[in-house]
Amino acid sequence: MSFTFRHQPLKTVYFVGSIFVLVLFRVPFWAAINLLPSVSTIVGIGFNDTSVPQPISVENASRDAEKMGFVWVDPAPEYVVGELAALAEKNNVQFVRTWSFWWGPKGPNGEVGQKAQPGDKVVMQIHDLQQVGSAHPSDPFSPAFHGIVAHYPKNVCIFGIDYCLSSAAPFPAQNPFPTALLDCLAGFRYLVEAVGFAPADVIVGGDSAGASLALALVHFLAQQRFLIPGGLALFSPALDWTLSHDTPGARCASTRTRTMRAASTTRDARSARCRGPSARRSWTASGSRRAQRKPGDYALPRMIVLVGKLEMMVDATQTLRDRLVEDMGEDAVTYVEVNATHDSIIMFLLEPERTDILQRVAAWLEAM
Repeated sequence: MSFTFRHQPLKTVYFVGSIFVLVLFRVPFWAAINLLPSVSTIVGIGFNDTSVPQPISVENASRDAEKMGFVWVDPAPEYVVGELAALAEKNNVQFVRTWSFWWGPKGPNGEVGQKAQPGDKVVMQIHDLQQVGSAHPSDPFSPAFHGIVAHYPKNVCIFGIDYCLSSAAPFPAQNPFPTALLDCLAGFRYLVEAVGFAPADVIVGGDSAGASLALALVHFLAQQRFLIPGGLALFSPALDWTLSHDTPGARCASTRTRTMRAASTTRDARSARCRGPSARRSWTASGSRRAQRKPGDYALPRMIVLVGKLEMMVDATQTLRDRLVEDMGEDAVTYVEVNATHDSIIMFLLEPERTDILQRVAAWLEAM
């Protein structure tokens, strides 16, 4: 299957005209309104950095494993049961070895992945973007990990799980759902069985698409009632690809009119709107109004959820918050809205919002 309008006879004229308008009109206009806070469409926020992800060389990382914090992670087929196993079989998902990166201080002998001592805690952070991205130290989105290492308590280890990236038509189709989730499950098993952390000492974290994977992982573990982690930290979770909240009067609708990035995101999401059973499962559409759920579906470990007030997914995140509070109680759910855009922890220049977000999670971890 390919895009309906992939080939267009006038695309050269369109691209030339778009570049002309972009360089001479749009860029100067955007620069002006972001340099002047009084007329900026996003109050308190100016320029932010953007980057284009580049492929990560696993071979180079593995050759310099101790410096990079690189470790191999074996698959965990024995953990894949129930609906997750049925989905993996239906989509012909293969169990393969993946890799991950330890961040922060190393053990006494300089090695990574050393055995945990009783009471040691670890954050398993799942990176953004299921099509590109990595937990590799040189990845363009690594500012999230750099910030976590800088601000989280020093007695907490940081483990960045990498997972097989997905693609679909018009690109070669590979690694369909739930491939990434199985890789994250393998990472959790690695921490518990290979390294020796107690499940209650593992905090699962994620940003954007990584946050949705983190939530799905913890939901699966809680429903199976084994090896339940101690907590969950979600940054800007991507929760509603059904766009069930995109209605007149919703906050996402007003945000879309004010930001170019939001408008682009909604346009792209509309073209690939999530349909079928995945649009109704409580663990794949946790922020959707269409999710079919039962009492107790969101009885999960204590968690903190942070979202930007200017995000397209803020309505969906509030829906998730309400469901969590209903099943877990207010004391177990820390919900924070900050004056920021989506996934601010990956943006070095978005200060002081980025530091404020990371410090809030650090304080939450300290209090556990």
